[in-house]
Amino acid sequence: MQKVKISEGAMNAGLVISNTNDAVELINSELLGRIKDLGIEVTNEVVQDLLKGTNKTEALYLETSEADLKKINNPAIRESMRNTAIGAWGQFEGQLTSIIKDVKGSYQYITVVDGIAVLSPADEERIREQNRRYVTSPQEIKAHEIHLEIAEKLNLLFKGNIPFNWIALFPIDAAGMYSACEMNDYSRFI
Repeated sequence: MQKVKISEGAMNAGLVISNTNDAVELINSELLGRIKDLGIEVTNEVVQDLLKGTNKTEALYLETSEADLKKINNPAIRESMRNTAIGAWGQFEGQLTSIIKDVKGSYQYITVVDGIAVLSPADEERIREQNRRYVTSPQEIKAHEIHLEIAEKLNLLFKGNIPFNWIALFPIDAAGMYSACEMNDYSRFI
């Protein structure tokens, strides 16, 4: 199947890339340190899990905390430490909710490499590709080619000096078709 690109979608891609870079900055400045403070290793899997809200990291944190607490012999201290660990996670969740709201859908383009969130060149290209527009059917491709040809002819006619009301140069006739208007002065196009 033939595929013809009709648009780069550069404006929207640029917006998504900018939003993702903002999200990367937020994650690096606000989230990664808090993850480390909980004793959790910062990996891509952990960050993606937290941003998606799938709770695997919470389960891992609580399981690790329980394993650490088993080493404490005094039950009162162990219970106090358990409550502290649970409270620390609850506080983290509140902060995480705010970060998730700010990051929105950008997390899917963010990768954590060596403990730092980044927008990789591959993910940036993925954003660009997702915003490109293509036509694939023979009819769409033909219509696109005609459209390009018309644009080329208009550029040739106007030479970069497009009149404000240029569409008036092409009135619609009784049959509903575009036609050239009656003009006596083509000198402005020469």
